[in-house]
Amino acid sequence: MRRLRNKERNLSLDILRICCMCMIITLHFFSYSNINDFIPRYSTLFWAKSVLCTISSVCVNCFVLISGYFAAKTHFKLSKLFMIIREVLTYSIIIYLVFLALGIVNFDIKSLLFSFFPSLTRQYWFITTYLGLYILSPFIKISADKLKKEEFLSLVLVGFLLFVVYYNLFFFCDNLNFGGSTGILWFIYLYLCGIYLNKFAPKNSFLKNLRNYLFVLIFNLASRIPFYILNVITGKEIFFSGAPIFGSVYNSIFIFLQSIAFFKIFADYSIRFPKGIRNIIVFLSSTSLATYLIHDNNFVRSILWSKLNFSYINNLVEMLLTWLIIVIIIYGVSSIIEYLRQILDKKIWSPSFVKKIDTIFEKKASILINRIGRG
Repeated sequence: MRRLRNKERNLSLDILRICCMCMIITLHFFSYSNINDFIPRYSTLFWAKSVLCTISSVCVNCFVLISGYFAAKTHFKLSKLFMIIREVLTYSIIIYLVFLALGIVNFDIKSLLFSFFPSLTRQYWFITTYLGLYILSPFIKISADKLKKEEFLSLVLVGFLLFVVYYNLFFFCDNLNFGGSTGILWFIYLYLCGIYLNKFAPKNSFLKNLRNYLFVLIFNLASRIPFYILNVITGKEIFFSGAPIFGSVYNSIFIFLQSIAFFKIFADYSIRFPKGIRNIIVFLSSTSLATYLIHDNNFVRSILWSKLNFSYINNLVEMLLTWLIIVIIIYGVSSIIEYLRQILDKKIWSPSFVKKIDTIFEKKASILINRIGRG
């Protein structure tokens, strides 16, 4: 591994995006399918599933950290906002119309409105929150740019106490974190953490980052053991269901620290790849959003996971192979669909037209943003 040169694309962050999307599919695989019906409690399959889900729990946090990390050196672009919205609308509307034509779903006003206004109706909770974050991002960045290192670090630490430590101590009260771990306040905090990591955090060696990550991961897994022991001794289900209490939401202390440590592994160093592999990585990274929009669409999700039956799984090898094949197929098929959409999108929305929109906005908005920045 090597240090990055100036103006060189950090492919490691593209790899991180790909990994995070695979992690999201993994969480959905174990959450929505019937595989849990065939995993005996405290069996080898149970522990393997726990490890996979715990490893995957950093996915959403890392996506937001990536956005904040890049925001430290870039500016708000209306074209990016426009691109996300039209991608979300394209998949939401087309999937609905296709399923409607095939008779898979029945027509009603509610499903029609939800499909044509997915971002406003929280059909994709991540998109709804992320769009709110991105709209606020220029003002967040202006505020962040005014902070010195010590001031920024104080802000990050105070946020850690309010939105992470406080929640872990008083998880039944989320007044200080509007929307909880899927809300915009948590996303804003992660966004600020990403900016701080880019501007001020020291670069660590790969081995040091990996050691930090494994340390937090092991503590995350170990935090559940006392609950499982109490469940076995007392037979009370409350201990079993409460075992992942410190690792089941994105703003839990272990998942947050694990997310930072995992992110640092990829952000601090990059790997050199041949041009062909480099292009594949960049392409798969660019299709990560589409993979989420396709496989987690309400209609697709209800059909996809209900049709898959994993009753044949009897051992660890079968479960791991099934999980791996499912992830590869979902990501692969979604990437092919997104490739076709990108071709069509370029024909409908020419790059020059999109650039013109961005230029017009920049002229209007830069004056306002600069005034705020000087204020």
